[in-house]
Amino acid sequence: MNDEIKANYHLQSFDTGSMWVDIAITSGAAIKFLDEIIKTAMSVKEQTYQLEASKTHLSMLKIKEETLKDLQAAVDVQLDAIVEAETQRLKGEKEINPEALNDIKHSMKTFSQLINEGAQFHPSLEAPQEVSESFPEPPKTELLGQAQGLLEQLASNLENDNDQ
Repeated sequence: MNDEIKANYHLQSFDTGSMWVDIAITSGAAIKFLDEIIKTAMSVKEQTYQLEASKTHLSMLKIKEETLKDLQAAVDVQLDAIVEAETQRLKGEKEINPEALNDIKHSMKTFSQLINEGAQFHPSLEAPQEVSESFPEPPKTELLGQAQGLLEQLASNLENDNDQ
């Protein structure tokens, strides 16, 4: 894959106060590929969020501990299957060595986790318009806050029901 993209990257700066990272990428093809990984990571993040909500719901149910662990492990397997499917979709018909595929999967999971924690990815202000327009919009944080509030309310209601 790297032979096809023919790009280098360089960490230009890192601001520890805001955790702002500037990375220079030397190829438009590499930027487009990074854009695809970020878009895919955002999709994986949404699916991960749903799977984690399922795990939380399962842990609140009164079921045997062994069964709960099996169900939560099944959710983890499902997440790995989602990442695998998204990686294969991103790969398409290209020949990519297994090590590079594992790096892509790891990047997708890492970006997904970072996005879930509030990270945003933006092209340079000086990037060509086509690059800027192709970058995904950051998720709406107010929707995430509403969803978290609903989950907390659900957990509280379930605890109240279990106490009665």
